[in-house]
Amino acid sequence: MKLLLLLVVLLAVIKADPFDDMKACIAQKCPDQYAKCMKASGCEDKLRKCADKCGLKVDKTCWTFCIGLPGAAANAASCAVNQKCIESSSKLDSIGLTIMSAIDNIRSQ
Repeated sequence: MKLLLLLVVLLAVIKADPFDDMKACIAQKCPDQYAKCMKASGCEDKLRKCADKCGLKVDKTCWTFCIGLPGAAANAASCAVNQKCIESSSKLDSIGLTIMSAIDNIRSQ
């Protein structure tokens, strides 16, 4: 019985997708950016690609370079960093995403 319970717990841990947790966090803490991202073509795929590549920590500007040009994905990632859905390991990484988000906001005005 203990072995069966251990196996079920192990499978649940293996099956857990950290991206789903990050996405849920963004949906809860960044509802506007999340909604715009879900409407933008390829935004969710870009976030998943960057999460797979960079992990859930902003590491040596990996997220900044992975996201690329300012847009819905950059806005969602910037909010995710500010709301601790993605942990920022340096102020420079956070600043880079914030600048990209600001550029997109200026362009859209």
